[in-house]
Amino acid sequence: MPCLQRNLLIFAFISSFLFPTFSQANTQNSIVKVFTASVTYDYDSPWQVSKIENATGSGCIITGHQILTNAHVVSNATFIEVQLYG
Repeated sequence: MPCLQRNLLIFAFISSFLFPTFSQANTQNSIVKVFTASVTYDYDSPWQVSKIENATGSGCIITGHQILTNAHVVSNATFIEVQLYG
């Protein structure tokens, strides 16, 4: 067996003990869909309100019942709704 294949096999064997495996059900239960309504403000004309834009994104529930998502999903959001998988 070539050296690289042997090293990859050893790494896969060791990593199976170091990193816990998650079932598909646990993974699906931690995924959420994030719905937002946002307004982009014009700082030169603060009295004018631009139109409301709707967007969606994904997130993941992490420890402490917090949701991890990307900043562009929730930036300038005036309304945020989170929906669980399924």
